[in-house]
Amino acid sequence: MTDPTWQLYTNPLSGNAWKARQILTSAGIPFRLEEVPVVGDRDAARRNTPVGEHHVGRIPLLVGPDGERLAESNAILLWFGERAGLLPAEPIARHRVLEWLFFEQSQVLPSLATCRYLIRVARVADHQPQVIAFLQARGRATLDAVERRLGAPDAAGWLANGTCSIADLAVYPYTRMAPHAGIDLEPWPALRSWHRRIEARPDFVPLPCL
Repeated sequence: MTDPTWQLYTNPLSGNAWKARQILTSAGIPFRLEEVPVVGDRDAARRNTPVGEHHVGRIPLLVGPDGERLAESNAILLWFGERAGLLPAEPIARHRVLEWLFFEQSQVLPSLATCRYLIRVARVADHQPQVIAFLQARGRATLDAVERRLGAPDAAGWLANGTCSIADLAVYPYTRMAPHAGIDLEPWPALRSWHRRIEARPDFVPLPCL
């Protein structure tokens, strides 16, 4: 019998890798972890591994029991979303989820995730104060947008369709780690309450880097 376990190449510092761990857990998919460096000579460390051999060469990377390789965190959320009950089939409802997945890639990652990386992981913030200030301003605007959505009458406390979905899993990690980007979350009460709702789910996987 084929071993049904997936191999997840990951790092505890990565919010994107957390998404893969969370959706696998939510979907009840067995998996094991293999840690991949995110600092230092990453190319050398990843050489001759499935991550280094993949055309993107980034984590998370999932290798399935049949050798299938799945990359890009939000694509992984989509792959397992239906099995986890976190991706609706109805077209407009699915579209609402997809809007937030694209928002996360175009707004959250370039601002909050990049700023956090420079401050907390690469530790080069002292050399780039103007860049940090720019990213923090953009990050605050991103948090404002999430706060407005969560406070809307039809939101019911979630980003899409009034229920928890992979939209919430996509946007959660780097907004939750905004303090690592030098941004205090106090001005966004709906956002903080939403974080707590996600963390109260019985299948929640804690962010290891908090």
